[in-house]
Amino acid sequence: MKKTTAFVFLFATLLPLQIISQEYADLLSLLVSEEYEKVLRKASKYHGNDNTKKDPLPYLYYSEASYKMSMDHKYQELYPKSYKSAISYAIKFRKKDKENAYAEDALEYFEELRLVMAEEVENYLAEDSEKGIKKALGLMKKMAGFSPEDRGVELSRSLLEILSGNKSEGRKMLATAWKRVQEIGSDNLKFEEMTEQTQYNLRFALMLYANYAKRSDIVKAQNIIAFGHQYFYGENEDYEKEYTEDYKELYDELHS
Repeated sequence: MKKTTAFVFLFATLLPLQIISQEYADLLSLLVSEEYEKVLRKASKYHGNDNTKKDPLPYLYYSEASYKMSMDHKYQELYPKSYKSAISYAIKFRKKDKENAYAEDALEYFEELRLVMAEEVENYLAEDSEKGIKKALGLMKKMAGFSPEDRGVELSRSLLEILSGNKSEGRKMLATAWKRVQEIGSDNLKFEEMTEQTQYNLRFALMLYANYAKRSDIVKAQNIIAFGHQYFYGENEDYEKEYTEDYKELYDELHS
């Protein structure tokens, strides 16, 4: 009798989880089928349901569907804020996924989202204006929200905090970020294990930091840019992005 009761309890406990799992598979199927509006509607129901509102995947699928819509002109009139929604729900997903258990599910999409946002950051910084720096900082904060493991983003964000006027807090963040960057290459994090975009974000951050440091301390700038020498100075089979010489040029400039 006790075995029967235990079985019934176990079955009653697991059945809703199996149903939810299947429903999330259906949500993914809608995404793959490019039925993005249906993804938004169905995912929103999960967000509002007490039993599923803490589950990460519906937020991820909502984010990705919003991103795809932002890239398609036909949705722009009805969904003008789809790109912002994509970023917002990417952050919500990562907050729900505290243990980063769904990293593989998000990997390909987050790589693309990081790429697009990184390009925006570079464009804002190319303006060489206070407004451009603040916009770049805003994007970096958001990128850090769904990619807290990205050490290049962490480093760049701390520098942009300083450059935007938040010097006291920015310097504290910078000390922590730089310490974490220096762990790259250790057993905890191998460079070759980093994704293509996180490698690039590291490269960008080292150049940003070296250019910032050279204003007052050329030796410090040399040490910063030297950290990435083995990865970015010459062509490197572990670096997944296409090789360009701007890192080499900055290194040579600082060591001339």
